[in-house]
This record gives sequence, C-alpha cells and structure tokens, in this order.
Amino acid sequence: MSEDDNYAPNCQVTPERIVASLLVVVWVVVAFRIGALPLALRAVIVFLFPLLFVWIPELMARIAGVADKKSLSPDVAVLPQVIRWIGWFVIVGVPVSWWIMARAATVTK
Repeated sequence: MSEDDNYAPNCQVTPERIVASLLVVVWVVVAFRIGALPLALRAVIVFLFPLLFVWIPELMARIAGVADKKSLSPDVAVLPQVIRWIGWFVIVGVPVSWWIMARAATVTK
C-alpha cells in the first residue's frame, strides 16, 4: 500500500476492535433469530458505519471534516476519539434502547 496521506494507517487488531466486532455479530445474529434475513440485513446496514467509526476513526474524522470539499484536507478538526465514541454509543446504545422499549411494551400489555 502507498505511504500517501490519503490512505488509512495500518489497522491493528486491538481488544476494543474485537469487542466491537463481536457485539455487531451478536446483534446481527439476534436480528436474524427475531426477524430472519430482512431484519439481519437491516442490522448489518445500521451497524456498518458505527463499526467503521471504531475501526478507522482517523479516516472517518478526515471524511467528516471535508464534506464540502474535494480534497482530504479537513477544514474542521474532528477528533478521532469523538468519532470512536459515537461508534460505541450506536453499537451499544441502539440495541439497549430497543431492548428497553420492547420490555416496556410487553409490561404495558
């Protein structure tokens, strides 16, 4: 791979990335068990970008800062750590909120 600045740095497999990937796999399997293939595909789509936010936050931060430009030099500094936390919030927060709402719906019946 080129040493150009437009390429993401080498992504090392860290425990944080493994846990995020395993959580997404668990959510997709649960979605498949609940709603078969259509729901599982929706879950893959919902969790793909948050997983990218955890895996390559530096590149996602650069993309977030250049939404209106044609180059990859950001005009707005977005911290990769903020991008990573947004990814974790969606990976953990969305399924937990779904579980809370489903539980509340079953209690009120």
